[in-house]
Amino acid sequence: MQFSDEHLINLVNNPGESLNVELKTWIDPETPAGEAKIVRACLAMYHSNGGVIIFGFDDRTLQPSLKSIPGNTRDLYHPDTIQALVSKYASSPFPVEVKFIERDGTEYPILCIEAGIRTPVATKRDLKGENGKLIIKKDAIFVRSLNSNGVASTTEATYGDWERLINFCFDNREADIGRFVRRHFKDLTKIIDRESITSESIVDEIIKFGMNRFTETKKEQSSQLPQHGAFEVALLIPNGPKMYSANQTFLNLINSSNPYYSGFPFWKISTGIKPENRPYVFQEAWEALLVNLEAFGFVNLIDFWRVDPKGRFYHRRALYEDLEPFGQKIEPMQVLDFTLPIWFVAEVIALGIQFARNMEVPSDERLLFKFRWSNLKGRRLASIFPGRQFPFLNTKVSYSDEIVTDIGVAVDTPESALFQHVHEALKRLYEAFDGFEIPKNYVEQETGALLAHQTG
Repeated sequence: MQFSDEHLINLVNNPGESLNVELKTWIDPETPAGEAKIVRACLAMYHSNGGVIIFGFDDRTLQPSLKSIPGNTRDLYHPDTIQALVSKYASSPFPVEVKFIERDGTEYPILCIEAGIRTPVATKRDLKGENGKLIIKKDAIFVRSLNSNGVASTTEATYGDWERLINFCFDNREADIGRFVRRHFKDLTKIIDRESITSESIVDEIIKFGMNRFTETKKEQSSQLPQHGAFEVALLIPNGPKMYSANQTFLNLINSSNPYYSGFPFWKISTGIKPENRPYVFQEAWEALLVNLEAFGFVNLIDFWRVDPKGRFYHRRALYEDLEPFGQKIEPMQVLDFTLPIWFVAEVIALGIQFARNMEVPSDERLLFKFRWSNLKGRRLASIFPGRQFPFLNTKVSYSDEIVTDIGVAVDTPESALFQHVHEALKRLYEAFDGFEIPKNYVEQETGALLAHQTG
């Protein structure tokens, strides 16, 4: 199945809730109430095209729930027990994987539901509680949905949930057709044809203003940061919705819309770490500077982002290669990992689509992205991950210090076609390294791994 251990470790160390990640306190699966909570959660996550349910955490504080920790966690949440429970109530069985991740000496069970829904699944029988009250009714369909405050929760499906659910089913069915079409027809995605001078200037302004805000915020917080290169992205929804403002509801919407494709995703809303890392409002937009050089949750990071309810998004991320990634002693400013750009660009595009859809942007709208890599001169392409190599890779050196690319992506782009946009967005970056050509099938493979939560 999907969901690498590295990805789950990062989620446990940096928990957060979204439509694809649910936090629950400790539950006893041997009671009717516990059974009902697990069945509802699994069915809802399946209808969100996959995700994870993490037990042992308070969904408000995002901290471990230290009360009533069971002494027999592996027995209570045994894979056979959970699978039998879900299959007992699901009209069409689907696989549920159980993993256990340790944090501070406590093992936390995680239920992993893989993507790939093609048909909605209802409950096939009733379940009554200890008082005889009906707590699961036959023929119910449960989903992860956003409430009026933009917070994700598990509920029975209403008319407002059906479009999203059916779109997942169609997208997964289209994926098989898409694989066939790609073998026989040329790519239909191209680098953005200049949409309009107005839109271009706005995207340029987003990335310029975002960089200025990073510099100002760094000074205000007196952050002493090591020298590093950076990856930046500006996202514009050209006709962004008008009904949002920079309030808590909009921040909740962004947080709930994030599927956590990686353990520490772009535009992550961090509330459980240092106060200075938490988001705040500046000039009618949310922004945050997240700095951690102590390797909590696997990776050092320097992230700055802005989310403007007018449909303008910015994120700046220090290159992991310059921050002793995953405990490795790599000399800063010397290498660029050839896989990380694929993961970063794929995640950003996929998130942009998710944000636009949950902001109810029309499906035929076109999102505009600008990507910028800086401090590249003198770096060589390399791999910081074992087992990933191309012949003569270490001989490829960049003589350019900055690379900028632009693409446009339709809101209704299915996941199966995403890698083609990723490949187009990255061609210029890789070519800066002595003309290196990244194989399209490798981009497809790594984009698929990112979307399947297999990248850590």
